Parts: sequence; structure tokens; C-alpha cells
Amino acid sequence: AKGHSQKMKLLSIFLISIFSHQTYATSPQSEIQNQVFKNEVKTLKTKDDWTSLHKLWQWRTLKFKGAPGGGKLVGKRSIDELFTTRTLSGCHEDGLLFVSALRELGFKATLLETLGIQWAIDFNAKKKTCPMRDTFLLKQR
Repeated sequence: AKGHSQKMKLLSIFLISIFSHQTYATSPQSEIQNQVFKNEVKTLKTKDDWTSLHKLWQWRTLKFKGAPGGGKLVGKRSIDELFTTRTLSGCHEDGLLFVSALRELGFKATLLETLGIQWAIDFNAKKKTCPMRDTFLLKQR
């Protein structure tokens, strides 16, 4: 019963957070500052949204390399730093790149990071485990 109540508490915190748009609003970390980088992204814009998304995916694949960091860089590098190094250390930085580029292209997009409920319970119990997480992009209306 205790484990269930902890899970429900975490779920309620999650639901409160996800529906509070300001929690996921643009931050200095995700806003492209460098004009050269902004111009590079703007070349991907077409009249058709699907074509723009496809061009964005191709651009990411051709211009950036994966450099797995084991989670050590999550939340540490800004979008401009990712452009400078042209490396992505995992799903967080991939998501950061996409949400920043999508916003620059005029899409309303939200970066949503998740962690497993069991990991959160273990973390609160001071157990050291590898976090199970993923990153999602939500298109806003």
C-alpha cells in the first residue's frame, strides 16, 4: 500500500506539472541566441509543415553526431553549445535540439522529460540505480 501511495503522489505531481504550460516554456537553455545558428535553422522552413519536419530530421542526421554521455550532460549544455560542438550526448540533447529548432521554425513545441516511477521511489529511498528516462516533444495547439 505504501508503494502504491508513493506512485499516486508522483503521478499527481506529474499531472499538475504537465498541465502547467509555464513549467515547460522557453528557457535560456533552449532559445537559440547565435544569429548564424538561427539562420541555419530557418533554411529548413518550407510552405509544408511535414516537409519542414523531414528537412529538420535530415539536417540533424547530417550535421550532428552522437556522443553518449551516460546522462552526465543532461541539462548542462545550452542549444548554442550543441550547435558549436555538433554533438548530442543522448535523448535530452536530441530533444533540446529539436524543440529549439521547431520553435525557431514557428512551431509551438514543448520538451517533456520523464523518469520512471520506480526510479523516483528508489531515489527517495537513497538507492543508487540507473534512471530509466526518455524525452518527448509535444506539439501544442
